[in-house]
Amino acid sequence: MRTELWLAASLVLPPSLFAAAPHFEAGRKEDHGPGGRVLVRCDAGETIGRTLSRLEKWRRHSLNVSGTCHENLSIAGFDDLTIVGKTDAALVPVPPATAPAIDVSASRLVSIEGLTIRAGDDPWRAALTLAACQDCRLRNVTVDGGVGFWAVSWSHVTLSRFTLTGTGAYGIGVFHAKVDMEDSVLDGGAGSRQCGLCLFENAVAVVFRSEFKGFLVGVSASSGGQVTFWDHSTIEDNSCFGAQAFSGGQLAIHQGARILNNASSCLSGGVNLDSAAKLFIDQSEVKGNAGGGIVMNHQAFAGLGADTEVSGNVGSGLQLRNGSMAVAPGSTGGTIQVSGNSLDLSCDSISHINNGAQITGAVPPTPLQCPNFHAGDGPP
Repeated sequence: MRTELWLAASLVLPPSLFAAAPHFEAGRKEDHGPGGRVLVRCDAGETIGRTLSRLEKWRRHSLNVSGTCHENLSIAGFDDLTIVGKTDAALVPVPPATAPAIDVSASRLVSIEGLTIRAGDDPWRAALTLAACQDCRLRNVTVDGGVGFWAVSWSHVTLSRFTLTGTGAYGIGVFHAKVDMEDSVLDGGAGSRQCGLCLFENAVAVVFRSEFKGFLVGVSASSGGQVTFWDHSTIEDNSCFGAQAFSGGQLAIHQGARILNNASSCLSGGVNLDSAAKLFIDQSEVKGNAGGGIVMNHQAFAGLGADTEVSGNVGSGLQLRNGSMAVAPGSTGGTIQVSGNSLDLSCDSISHINNGAQITGAVPPTPLQCPNFHAGDGPP
C-alpha cells in the first residue's frame, strides 16, 4: 500500500465564545453556554484521548494542551472541536508505527493549533490522517519527521503557518479532497521525502505564500488533480522535479511564484508536463532548473501568460514533444520572456508553439529546432 502512495488547521473561534467561560480544573469540563473548555496536562499523566472520551461529540469543545503527550489520538464524529497547544506542547505517537499520531474521521470543524507532532520514529508514520473531515484546520502546527498528512474522502482542510521538517517518506498527499494553504513551509529534509504536496484523483489545492523545498518532487498533480499557486509561492531545490503534472493533472502558477534550481538529479526541468497535463502560468519565474524550464510531452498544453520569465535553465527554456502545444499571449499587451537558456525554444514535428511573436528575448528557433513555431495563432 505504501509503495502505491509514494506520490499518494485551525479554526480560531471568536473570543466572545469563551470570554465568560470559567477556569476549569485539569482534565475536567463544565458546560458553559454552547460548550466548555478543558485543560489537559500531559506532563501530569493526563491524555487528550482520555479527555475526548468523556466529551459529548455534538457540543462545542476547546482543549488547552500542555506538556508532551505520548499517545495516538483518534477524533471521530466530533462537531466543533478545537485543540490548542500551549507553549512547547507536543504529541509523540506510540507503537504501532502504522498508526497515525492523529486520526480524524467523519468530523466537522476540527481545529488543531500550536501543536508540534513528532512522528520521526518511522519514515511512513503519518502525523495526521484526515478522512471525511469537513472544514478542518491546522494553524501553527509543526510536523517533525514522518509523513505530514493524508487528506482523503472529500475532506476540506485549511493550513495556516504549517511547517514540515525533519526526515520522512512523504510530505502531504491529497485524494478526493481539497486543501487550502497559506504561509507554510514544507522542507523535504534534503531529499529524504519523495513528494512535498501531491494531488491525486481530482484533488484540489490552493496555495498562497508557501515554500516547497528539498523533496524528490516539490509539487505534483495527477489523475485530474489541480493545484493553484498565488502570491509569491516558491518551489525550490527539489532534486528530480520542481512542479509536475501528468495524467490530466493541472498546474496554475500566478502572482510572483518562483520555480528555482530544481531537477539537479533527474534533469527533468522546473515545470514538467506529461500525458495531457495542463499548465497556466503568468507573472512568475522559472529559473536555473536542470533539464529545461518548462518541459512538455504527450499532448500536454501550456497557456503562457504575460510577465512570465523563463531564463537561465540548463536545457530548453520551453520544450515540446509528442503533440504538445504552448500558446503565448495573443496580443501585444502581454509578453513572455524566454532567454539565456541552453536552447530557448524547441519542439518536434507534431508539436506547436503559437503566438511566438509575443515571446521576447528568445533566440529564434531554426526549423529543425521547432518546425511549428508560429508568430500568430498557427495554421487552421
